[in-house]
Amino acid sequence: PSILIIAPPNSGHTSLCEAISRHYDAIYISTGQLLRTAVERQTSVGLQARSYMEKGQYVPDVLITGMIANRFQQDPEIAERGFVMDGYPRTKEQAFAFQKKGILPTHIIVLDIPDETIVSHSIATRIDPVTGHLYHPVFNPAPKSAIVEARLIQRTIDTESVVRQRLALYRKNIPGVMASFKHVLRRFRYPRGIHGHQEDVLKEIFGFLELKVMSRAPRSFRIVVAGLPGSGKTSVARMLQIKHGFVHVSPNNIIKEEISSNSDNASILLPFLDYPENVPETTMLNLIVKRLNREDCRDRGWVLENFPLSKLQAEAMKAKGIIPNRLIWLNCSTETCIERIKDRRIDIDSGIEYNLAHMPEDISQKVLKNLVLRPSDTETQIKERLHRAVNAKSELESFYCLRAPGFTGQSEFGIMQCVDGEGIGENGKRTVFESHFPKDRGNVTQLEDMDDFFDFVHNKLQVPIDTIRGAFLLIAAYPLALIFNLIPRAQITIRHVFSIVCSALLFCSMFPVAGFLQLLGQAMAIFSSDIVRFDHTAPMYFGFVFFFAGFLVGPAIEFRHYLMYINSEGVLAKIPNVTIPTLKNVGIGFFFMAFFSLLLPYYNYQFCYSDKFLTFTYFRRFSYLQIAALVSKSQYYSAWKLSEGTCTLIGFSYSGKQNGQETWDRGSNVDITRVELAENAREATSNWNKNTQSWLRRCVYERLYLSHGSGVATIVTYTTSAFWHGFYPGYYICFILGALGNMAARDIRRNVRPLFASPTSKLHQYKFVYDFLGWFTTLSMISMMGAAFQVLTLENSIKLYNAVLWYSPVTTMGALVAFRVLSFGRVLKLSHKFLGIPIESLKKNEEDVKSGSKKES
Repeated sequence: PSILIIAPPNSGHTSLCEAISRHYDAIYISTGQLLRTAVERQTSVGLQARSYMEKGQYVPDVLITGMIANRFQQDPEIAERGFVMDGYPRTKEQAFAFQKKGILPTHIIVLDIPDETIVSHSIATRIDPVTGHLYHPVFNPAPKSAIVEARLIQRTIDTESVVRQRLALYRKNIPGVMASFKHVLRRFRYPRGIHGHQEDVLKEIFGFLELKVMSRAPRSFRIVVAGLPGSGKTSVARMLQIKHGFVHVSPNNIIKEEISSNSDNASILLPFLDYPENVPETTMLNLIVKRLNREDCRDRGWVLENFPLSKLQAEAMKAKGIIPNRLIWLNCSTETCIERIKDRRIDIDSGIEYNLAHMPEDISQKVLKNLVLRPSDTETQIKERLHRAVNAKSELESFYCLRAPGFTGQSEFGIMQCVDGEGIGENGKRTVFESHFPKDRGNVTQLEDMDDFFDFVHNKLQVPIDTIRGAFLLIAAYPLALIFNLIPRAQITIRHVFSIVCSALLFCSMFPVAGFLQLLGQAMAIFSSDIVRFDHTAPMYFGFVFFFAGFLVGPAIEFRHYLMYINSEGVLAKIPNVTIPTLKNVGIGFFFMAFFSLLLPYYNYQFCYSDKFLTFTYFRRFSYLQIAALVSKSQYYSAWKLSEGTCTLIGFSYSGKQNGQETWDRGSNVDITRVELAENAREATSNWNKNTQSWLRRCVYERLYLSHGSGVATIVTYTTSAFWHGFYPGYYICFILGALGNMAARDIRRNVRPLFASPTSKLHQYKFVYDFLGWFTTLSMISMMGAAFQVLTLENSIKLYNAVLWYSPVTTMGALVAFRVLSFGRVLKLSHKFLGIPIESLKKNEEDVKSGSKKES
């Protein structure tokens, strides 16, 4: 790990840092300890730093940065074991210098503690000058010794005036530090401080550190930013990193990281520090591939700057398995590039880069004196670099091809997009760049400005932004439903049109406009063809296709039900009060939304294929997987219940009265209780995504059942569902495992259930054991199915299954072999007479199995 702990002075965080470093066997680096050692040894740095430390002031950045860099270079174990750093960086300049040195943390922890809490604790703290031990009357009392008590004194840095001065300086600088590490930062608030409950604080911090970043595998972000030297590649890459959390990878950063970690390649790369493009291609390619295959790049996506720059390099990358899904070429004239590069300067102390044309207003004179021109930025070198890169655009275009306008699919070619880079690097750089991606979210991500609200919730809860956005849109459907209710029921055409408009607004808020137009075009093609003949108007047909209440996540409704609702026929002619059933669905939806948000950082499928997961005992791994499955299912429960609430609010869900009670299940897509308490696979699957299951049963299963039998029908039905979802291996693992599980469950129900279910059986008193085992087996099977569905990739699915010893596939195949190959059912039938099971009971059980098999799609 590479962890930075940022906390107010005198907050007591040192013990936390030491505990974290021990936990991960990482090197603990304390700037305070380094400075104290330098002062004691009276080194040049120590002598310069002493006066600042005694006054409670920050030691100048130049001294601190140099000291930290030396520490990293002198200890090769830091690269192997990782580090936990305490007390650095303290300023924005130190943060930039830290990154410039190639030291890239994986986690930043900020402890937010009120000033008054720190001041009250500090002024009560005393030190024993003989032993150096610190004491506090409440949290760490001194020994009951008159001698010890007599020599206790207050440190200068613990006086109220000095503490408040240091805190004021910290509060002034911390916003800049946090802004520099926004994408890997987590803030922990402790109003009462951390003294006295360090164990609880550590537990919370470890929960964050051991959290795998949520994979965005359905849209894997692999971006290359290329262009002429000075075209603004670094600015664009940093924008994408800060805004979207991608890992910024560049040859320059890789070289710095290799040198700072004193790796085997450090001596080879040192001469190329200012000329990364001159590094031998094979060496650079291997380093880039190694960096892009690291876990952070796989999980968060990456933006690669300035590589490849030729067709040969692109081919070599592809051969290594590195295939970007977007290449952004920044069009910029050579004159503009030359002007930008000529104005670039670097601070020789901190390594921070500045542009003379856009200097910060608060830059100090000392920094101005330290600015120098890099050797690679001289006019001669600029022209030479531009000359080498002049053919790069045509070569990359010949390999990757220009991206077709409006294309939103996944492809390794046709991915190159040219963007005007003339305004990048100036005051309006974000607007100038992002204006070229107004609605394009198909292959890379939302490159336009995302709502700060979504960013805020994402940073707070560590929930994927797409999940947050989806929840927001489901909630946004409710005010639209209220407006829909205001339209007179006699105005049928207006209700159709309003529903279509609502679906368009909801869909285009999350996906590209081109996607909605594509759906609209397909619907129009079907309507105008001879495939299906409609005796109804176009508004009625399109109103059904784009029915806003179930458009985003379901339920999938039938045309006859839509006509009944829109024409106010049957039980829908008079709809009762919708308030109570709507609030019930909203409450359940919000409950599972909160459940998902709170537990996702601690229980998720992605952690189940990590190395840390393998250190758990098997029982703990198995239990963790079951909880992770419940957390994963809760997001579907929340979405479906919120969508059902919209259907209920407009009255669509009303399905009449049964036994004198109103029922509201027409818009229901899941029966949560029956899924979670299901005692067999048939019951679980038939109550999950119910309307889609109904469609699969009618259109796939029942067409194959009579001619090919239940086994073939079940496998084809599940395979169809997998194909419907997409082409990730995890989908096919999930649904094929589900099909086999259903077949095995049917065999067990046919052969084992009569031993316990028959009232005359001697084993009937143990039926509760059969029911419990059925529930436990079903739930654990669903957990493994869901794991592959969520993990998606074959490699990680196998890792996860290895971690839990393939328990579900093994038991499933064992049951199928026992009953379908070894004919174990015949052995069990021999016991029927002995156990007192009548023939009538067996026939009834067989009828139940056959009738139930038709519902198992």
